[in-house]
Amino acid sequence: MGIFFFQKTVLAAELYLSPENDLINQGQTVVVELRLDSRKEIINAVQGRMTYDPQILEFVEVSKAGTFLSLWPEEPKADTAAGVITFAGGAPNGSYVINGRVLAVVFKGKNLGSSKVSIDNGTSGVYLNDGLGTKAELNVKSATITVQIPTSTINLTSPTHPDENTWYKAKDVKFTWSVTQDAFYAYVFGVDPAALPDERIATHLGEISYSNVDDGIHYFILKEKLPNDKWGPSIRMRVQIDSTLPESIIYQLTQDVVPGKLVLVFSAKDRVSQIVKYQIIEGNQITDNAISPYTLKNQKQSQVITIKAFDSAGNLQEAVIPGVKTASTATQYLWPIAIGFSLVILVIILVVYWPKKPKRNLVK
Repeated sequence: MGIFFFQKTVLAAELYLSPENDLINQGQTVVVELRLDSRKEIINAVQGRMTYDPQILEFVEVSKAGTFLSLWPEEPKADTAAGVITFAGGAPNGSYVINGRVLAVVFKGKNLGSSKVSIDNGTSGVYLNDGLGTKAELNVKSATITVQIPTSTINLTSPTHPDENTWYKAKDVKFTWSVTQDAFYAYVFGVDPAALPDERIATHLGEISYSNVDDGIHYFILKEKLPNDKWGPSIRMRVQIDSTLPESIIYQLTQDVVPGKLVLVFSAKDRVSQIVKYQIIEGNQITDNAISPYTLKNQKQSQVITIKAFDSAGNLQEAVIPGVKTASTATQYLWPIAIGFSLVILVIILVVYWPKKPKRNLVK
């Protein structure tokens, strides 16, 4: 009688980058998607460390559009000098994932050459939804991006939002591009940098406008089909919109920070872009690029104080702190009032109590 042992086959989860290889023009952007196949395992967390060559590729941003992760214990961040991107995200109720997007990284071709975009297997991990946080077996696949001399003939611009790295208040966006006779153009506009234009809907025109676009980062993605040729690669342009004021400024006047000095502690947040500058106004004195904590120039706080917070698009939020009237300041107004009141009382007393001369009786 034979004895048979059955061992459960464990399939390693696969964390990979897409596209595996891509060729872009210098100055053009490319989207590298980090995707996961959990191989029939239910997972609830993904931690990653990606590397790239910062001499070849310029980091633009990490997009979480379309991800299956909903919780981020460690928001994606990049060390652009070292060429390292790290993150940690979770799916609280667990998820069975096939070709699921973890995140998308947007790069721009900086210099000619090739850069490997790699996933560090040692510090990256996929964790099972088993109540123990067991680390799954993991295979990783890297990608290679090659930057070449520009060959595209399309000149894509935006007259309303010309600089991809600038935040704008304007919510109406227009794109224009150079057209070739009898060529077709397909495009898509949205928050997903990896979206693909629908080639079935094409136009010969070289412009398009969008009205009342939501705040945030958006991508216009364009493809060209020359006569008797196949569709060319996508080119994209990023637009950053922030039309919303920063949140209310939180502030406090205190003497606990610098002993013996009245100090203003303040902060503000902006949910779309970020706060780039604070301004403090004390009476007629203006301090640009003020930093919290701020020591008041007027320690008596006898003047109105205005705090202004500016976000990346120039939207302004402000808070006003009334001045406090000091004893000396109040006294200079009270003395004239007191003197005037005293004079009135004195006049009344004189009128009422001043001795009157007795009337003389006239004898005829």
